Amino acid sequence: MRRVRLALFITLLPILQPATSWAGNNTPARDRLQSCDPVIALAAAEEIIRAPTTLKEPLELFSPAIILFQQGKKDEAVFWFYAAQLRTRYQLVFEKGDRGQLLTIMMMTIGVPINNYAFQDTANFLRILDRVLEWDRTTPNPFRDQPKSELANQQVEKIYSGLTDLKAKLIAEKADIEGKARHAAPGIEQTYSLKGNRSCRDIQPKIDACSFPGLSLPPDVAVFAAGAHAGRKIAFQIDQSGNQGTQMDVVVNSPGKPAVLILGAYGATIWNISRSNETKIIAVLIGGYHRQVVAGLAKGTPLLVSTYDNKGPCGVFYIESHTTSEQVNQLSLRVFDRPVDKVFHAENGRVVVGDPVPTDIKLISSPDTTPESYYDKNAPLAGLAGIEDAISKGLLRNATLADLDAWYAAIDKAFPPAVNQGPPKPRMSSTFRKYVVLKPFTYPAGLYGGNSGDFLIPKGVPKPEGNPGHSTTYDLNGPSCQGPSCTTR
Repeated sequence: MRRVRLALFITLLPILQPATSWAGNNTPARDRLQSCDPVIALAAAEEIIRAPTTLKEPLELFSPAIILFQQGKKDEAVFWFYAAQLRTRYQLVFEKGDRGQLLTIMMMTIGVPINNYAFQDTANFLRILDRVLEWDRTTPNPFRDQPKSELANQQVEKIYSGLTDLKAKLIAEKADIEGKARHAAPGIEQTYSLKGNRSCRDIQPKIDACSFPGLSLPPDVAVFAAGAHAGRKIAFQIDQSGNQGTQMDVVVNSPGKPAVLILGAYGATIWNISRSNETKIIAVLIGGYHRQVVAGLAKGTPLLVSTYDNKGPCGVFYIESHTTSEQVNQLSLRVFDRPVDKVFHAENGRVVVGDPVPTDIKLISSPDTTPESYYDKNAPLAGLAGIEDAISKGLLRNATLADLDAWYAAIDKAFPPAVNQGPPKPRMSSTFRKYVVLKPFTYPAGLYGGNSGDFLIPKGVPKPEGNPGHSTTYDLNGPSCQGPSCTTR
């Protein structure tokens, strides 16, 4: 087990080792994983993966997983992380020791960022899990042919049923799982350092891409931060995430001092900036998870956008209702070499930055780039606008009480009430935001909260594509119901 622990420590702590040259062919692969040369480190990872001895001690597969993740081969990292889990759990049925404890450490350390990446795209994750199971089926397992007791057979069966349950959960709770993973990603990226060997980073030139090269700030400049989780919803998408776009109207009034802005939102956002005539905006730094774009900013104003989607140099950051100056100061000091003067929280997609704006003041907004220029005309309209558009095209129609009665008739026929089950549950009596699907249809983005609805699917009509959000589907082809409002009575 000393060898297993050594592999474990190499997995967890490559960023703590001194930079080393690995030119010799006789250097063990586990040592070459620490190389600052990605070609050498990846070759060592591949060597460990292909070594027949690794199958006898599958905990060693975790080391290649973290190297693959560090080098950007994240799908392969997920694959070998789950292959390592599967085979280690299988091994634990027959060989105990402290492997169980080491597996737990793996799950609590490298498992957190790797799982977070996997959960952000459940369809891709499902494909990876299928590959893992196929690899397991076709790759020798030194423990598979060992004599098994009835208890051992049950434990092995539980391992595979656990993967089956995980796949079912990924399908049933796709939107919720992906949403939570994406929301947690910025904090996880800051907490878990899986971006490469720290000693290798330390010997690189100290050039920070999260900066405005050549920008000289006057001594009296004011640093303002502003934002919210998202702006006000618009009827268009501005990226290919499938999420409804939002817009944030930012009014800057700083007549006494030139200003630099730090703006941030989680959702895909258009930052529509205007200013008072006496205000000079020197630079703008914008962060978020999904796409962030700027309208109204004077042409030539220095601009830096850093999001999860564009893998920006400043990482992922956004400003919400609870964000304080102290929380933004680290970023501000890094980029502008001075702390934030004040944080302003947006409400309903609008925020005034700086001094209050007199009612008679004229605001200036550059016509060079307008909010409308970012609308994705090829994407379906989002939210309720998308529903109305589908109705106008004959893809949907508003439901009637007769449609609700048809649903309940189908349910009563398929699932007759049990004897002595008590009075029936209340039936739907309102047709508000209930729709009948008439033709092949894709749910518009943004069907959450007040934008959600109920969709009745008649026999012979295919189930809609896309993400229903918080909406409920009543499918008479089953009959079956999916969504938060499901009721058969």
